[in-house]
Amino acid sequence: MNIENIKTKIYYYELNFVFRTGENLTTFFNTLSNLAVTRARIRYQYFGERYIYIQGVSNEGNIIRGKLRSIRDDIFPQLINMTNDEVTDLEDRGSDGIMDTSHFIIDFRRTKTILALEYNHSGAKIEDFVKYMEKIGISKELIDKLGFQFLTEESFADLEERINRISEFSLKIHKDNFDAIRGMDGNIIQAAEATINNFENEYALLNFKIDYRKFSDTPLIKRSILNIVHWFEENPDKKNLFNYLNFVAEDETNNNKLRLFDLIVSKVKSEFNVQKKRKSKTIISEDMFPKMQREIDIKGFR
Repeated sequence: MNIENIKTKIYYYELNFVFRTGENLTTFFNTLSNLAVTRARIRYQYFGERYIYIQGVSNEGNIIRGKLRSIRDDIFPQLINMTNDEVTDLEDRGSDGIMDTSHFIIDFRRTKTILALEYNHSGAKIEDFVKYMEKIGISKELIDKLGFQFLTEESFADLEERINRISEFSLKIHKDNFDAIRGMDGNIIQAAEATINNFENEYALLNFKIDYRKFSDTPLIKRSILNIVHWFEENPDKKNLFNYLNFVAEDETNNNKLRLFDLIVSKVKSEFNVQKKRKSKTIISEDMFPKMQREIDIKGFR
């Protein structure tokens, strides 16, 4: 087998299952695995012009591994030889679909239920995974609902100990989204709202620059930032309302050098090389899963 390496990326999420009485992750995935064995029609769910399907599930030591499949059957792509420009059709044999795979691991060895999901640009995403699991779980009377949240680098407790003086703070949000963030921080809301009301802007825009070297501390803006971080922990879905939201501060873990902290896209992720087949260009699962597990163990989620 001709093999080459390719860089891949995984993101991490916390899953929140609300199980029916007597059900748990083990019974849930036993049911899910049985759908593939019996070829049950419910195993394929149609979301957003493609089918979603979970296959190859295993559960060992409270670690679940599987493959999230995204399948479309509308228009097939073509292959082109980039040496002679010859185009080859992919022909449907009657029930074929174009499939993209995203590997995943669910680790429930500790307090939190952690999902590690491979990022595949053309494949299924976290929203597809959650909708699929929730629809199957409710249909089979295993769960009442399933929620998730991104795991981010900057928690309230981490930032409270980590950041010192603030030098910059920037925010941008469309005026139509403004009412949804009113509980965030009073001082920031008041300043941002003024940029809309006083100048009839489409967006609330803030860009504070502070000559932090003149002060021993910058407590007011630091308190507002920590309020925002705490609010995001309670309202993780609100992050999508912002165009950007970041600040520059001294990082105590790096000799108080200035660092840009992005409160919107600071998702926990891992990047590493994984093997793929040279001709079919598909990732080799036997290489992918151990490397994903290694990254989970390095992160040390609790």
